[in-house]
Amino acid sequence: MKTDLLQSIWTRRSVRTFSPNPIEEAHIEALDALVESVNLRTGPYGTAYRILHLVTEGDEGVPRKIGTYGVIKGQRGYLVGICQDREEALLDLGHAMEECVLHLTGMGIGTCWLGGTFSRSSIEEMVNPGEDEIIAAVIPYGYPAGRKRIMESMMKRAARSSSRLPFDDLFSSFGDDIDGPVRECLEAVRQAPSSMNNQPWRAVVDAGKVHLLMNRGGMLKSRLYTRMRHIDMGIAMQHLEATASEMFPTAQWIFEDDLEGIPDEFLYIATLVIDAGTLRFP
Repeated sequence: MKTDLLQSIWTRRSVRTFSPNPIEEAHIEALDALVESVNLRTGPYGTAYRILHLVTEGDEGVPRKIGTYGVIKGQRGYLVGICQDREEALLDLGHAMEECVLHLTGMGIGTCWLGGTFSRSSIEEMVNPGEDEIIAAVIPYGYPAGRKRIMESMMKRAARSSSRLPFDDLFSSFGDDIDGPVRECLEAVRQAPSSMNNQPWRAVVDAGKVHLLMNRGGMLKSRLYTRMRHIDMGIAMQHLEATASEMFPTAQWIFEDDLEGIPDEFLYIATLVIDAGTLRFP
């Protein structure tokens, strides 16, 4: 049987309109414990990051409101991701925050990744980031509302949220066709959320390894766009790792220094080594 985390990969959907119902105290406590646990660890690159949990009503009932330009309505709280403005830190932050998203999904709590459509100035007043830190992402959360707003439907269409590129356009192999457990791992990557549904992840399977690459393509070349793409790749790493760890107990991340033949339009991110000799099925 698959773990709840794996089930969440397949059931998670972006939610932009939330129910007015308050979050159950047990769920708040579980989220606080999760954030504390994630903050004590490091991601695959070993960089430092901070995830802060802010509820809409802070200490002494003081409202905490983060501007989202009308994109989000009814949120009951936020996860705020803070890290250095470095590629490795953004990857680790995306990896860590998506773990929180998947656990929230398992609790029946909806979420939505925000990389650009939020007011950073409204958050800075609450969290006071350091001089070398940026507020890289915000995840509003709450119980999903029963009915979507017009704004949410428009945002979903604009982002093509329900559209996924074909498997063979994203993943390839130097050997046989990709099937079985390895295909299931890559299908989990294919399900990952990404900014404007750009789906920047690519992978090549070779001799028990999955080389994860980032597609550099796209029209936008701003620093914000680049940051969001690296966060997207961290999210993909979480999906690949969570799924592979269920079937390949010794799977681990490594970083290849001499990987050759990568086209210029792709950036090498990391390699997941899979030990097929210890394969187990969920």
